[in-house]
Amino acid sequence: MLIAILHIAGAILGITAFGTIVLLISTWELERNRRALSQDIAIKLGVAVEDLVDEKLTHKIFELTSERFSNDHFSNRLSDLCGVLRTTWGGLGSLLQIVTLVGVIWITVTESVANAVYAWWIVAIGVFFWVINVLFALACRLLTGSYPGQAKKTRKELAKFLSARRGQ
Repeated sequence: MLIAILHIAGAILGITAFGTIVLLISTWELERNRRALSQDIAIKLGVAVEDLVDEKLTHKIFELTSERFSNDHFSNRLSDLCGVLRTTWGGLGSLLQIVTLVGVIWITVTESVANAVYAWWIVAIGVFFWVINVLFALACRLLTGSYPGQAKKTRKELAKFLSARRGQ
């Protein structure tokens, strides 16, 4: 029985550690993408990245960003669709992991403690869904020029920015 508990607890700990690593990678990737976008805008405006904080450039930055991520571009609509698909895929992976864990616990308790070893499938499922997610994101970036959902997220941020400016 102790080994069964260790298998299940180990698998949960393993997927938690994997999730933490994925979160750290995602944070790094978001920062890298933000810097790349800042560099692109700075190049188009002919200024240094550090000068982008100048209030005089705000209108031009807003204009460039708005045009680049406009809903009028087919590539941005495709990026938005990829974002929905990526979110759905991630949800499916999480659901499958939960169902697998509950199923393993159930058959371990009702049938045999030897079934606890199958709890490690949640880690395999997590890795599989993450790898497919990364490959899909790279394919979307290659086809559309932006990551899944990036255009929609940027439009939302621009709308929030405008709302905040009006509130001042």
